[in-house]
Amino acid sequence: MYSPNHARQIGLEKTIIEYLIIELSGPLSLIERPAFIKFMQHVDSRFTMISRRTLSCTTLPNLYSKMVNGLTSFCSMATFMSLTLDVWTDRRQRAYFALTDTNDNK
Repeated sequence: MYSPNHARQIGLEKTIIEYLIIELSGPLSLIERPAFIKFMQHVDSRFTMISRRTLSCTTLPNLYSKMVNGLTSFCSMATFMSLTLDVWTDRRQRAYFALTDTNDNK
């Protein structure tokens, strides 16, 4: 088994969270399903699945804080900002909100 701080352990956790849960809108329960755990054992038998509690109470809130801090930093550096709201949705009924930095640093 990998230690919690091992690069491979962290990388696999990050991949599961970013792509399967966030990008593909997968349910948090995915990481508890026996078939998925078995699949991950085939991917890397030394990988230890992250717990749903850790994911929901620690990992996702930390990612959210990181995103908010990055957005705050981005906004604080912009001289001008244009906010655009797209009233259209995709097939999953997700609306879009875009920030555009119009600061001209030439």
